[in-house]
Amino acid sequence: MSSSSLNHKLLHPKWAKKTKEPFDGPIPDQPFHRHRQPNGSSDEFRPEHLLQIIRVSVKAVEHEDVIDYNDGLQKLTQTWRRRDGKSELAFKGLLEFLEYCLQHSFDSNEVFESFIDTLGYNTFQFWKAAVPHIFDSDLAFGTKYRDALLFSITLYDVNNGKNRLRELYAAVPGIRKSLLGVNAKQFGERFHHLEAESELVAGFVERLRSVVVVSLGQW
Repeated sequence: MSSSSLNHKLLHPKWAKKTKEPFDGPIPDQPFHRHRQPNGSSDEFRPEHLLQIIRVSVKAVEHEDVIDYNDGLQKLTQTWRRRDGKSELAFKGLLEFLEYCLQHSFDSNEVFESFIDTLGYNTFQFWKAAVPHIFDSDLAFGTKYRDALLFSITLYDVNNGKNRLRELYAAVPGIRKSLLGVNAKQFGERFHHLEAESELVAGFVERLRSVVVVSLGQW
């Protein structure tokens, strides 16, 4: 089997073939195709779990050991971008990293931001490939990954002054309606509230800085 067919097969068959038939069943040992991440009995967010995910994934594509999860994410992203025989393994590692972040969306914002920054301009293609898995998990197992993804990207945009949410909408046509559903107005209001708070804080800091500068000059 060629590498292109392997990569095509890695995408969810329903989305790849553009049909509405259900899957034959969950893909064994695949991110977003199981009830929970097999990281132990504790539901607490642990950075060492992420590092273990990265190390196993990097080893699968025959890289040397990683220094930290940022180093591992870079290696996995580079391998996935090559679209060769190992790219599907690298993609699986990136999916597994994302899965763990979304399971702990309130605690993983820092590593999620590193994840998005490492993907860089490849986020558009990544969302096109990853979002079908997220949707299928919510439908098959009743998970809440769509809500977690929306929360995580919104928080990223507020913290970094970016608009990655629009990039997600552009990558997967129709996702906005499906992702937000009846909560669209609520999430929109919450985003604008966070954005306004961020602008207020920035304005306060700037005014405070001006006062300090003037005071020091008088001193």
